[in-house]
Amino acid sequence: MSQSYSEAIALTRDDEGIFHGQIDRSWYQGRGAFGGVSGAAMVRAMERQLEAPEFALRALAVNFCAPVTDAPFEVHVDVVRRGSSVICAESRIVQEGQARMVAIGTFARERSSGSDFEQRAMPEVPPAAEVPTAPESPLFPKFATYYEYKFCHGAIPYTGHDEAELGGWCRLKEAPGPLDAAQLIGLLDMWPPAVITRMTSPAPAATVSWQVVINERLPLDGAAADDFYLVTARSERAVGGFSEERAAVYSADGRCLGQALQLVAIFGG
Repeated sequence: MSQSYSEAIALTRDDEGIFHGQIDRSWYQGRGAFGGVSGAAMVRAMERQLEAPEFALRALAVNFCAPVTDAPFEVHVDVVRRGSSVICAESRIVQEGQARMVAIGTFARERSSGSDFEQRAMPEVPPAAEVPTAPESPLFPKFATYYEYKFCHGAIPYTGHDEAELGGWCRLKEAPGPLDAAQLIGLLDMWPPAVITRMTSPAPAATVSWQVVINERLPLDGAAADDFYLVTARSERAVGGFSEERAAVYSADGRCLGQALQLVAIFGG
């Protein structure tokens, strides 16, 4: 069975304002759905509930309470506060009567400012056109078949490397359109935890919490559905069975579109 990204995050809404969806097993990562796609479904629900396209998603904080399985689920959205320039909304995925994911989204209008600057430089890597596509591997989770990966940054997983960093050019194989906030959520979560480059054999891992910041209003002007984006992941600390992971997504012209901070539980390894 296969299910496109747009199908996986598609939701219906009932008369009580509750959204309903279902993500099939082709999007699995371990015991449940890939967090990027379930998180994107929550973003879609919040966007539809707000009905305010002039407010762009700027931040998302997600707690993973339990795996989202391939059973039908509900998405409950509550508007915490609707201001003139910022809206805060809460979203919960409920499945079989239990909360599986809880998120707070911050949506904001564009602001004019004289303090804009950019100090975060994109890593130096070859252009996407010069990097070969990685072949599919049994070490990849199921959902990875929906993405095209071009490794060109950091270390190779499970090589016992001193550096906990990896990345490369990536894109959805069948993107529904130019990169928007919901697609960016998936890109920020698509790489495995960078700590695995320090390991010598696979070990299960699960995200506990995840914070995302979106730096640009999406889609970008002139963006196309088949554009590649540089996605990097780095870990600077792992202790007590938990790794702190940082991810970033860059456009081909070097703009940092979004960043994420993730706490990952490592089982063994």
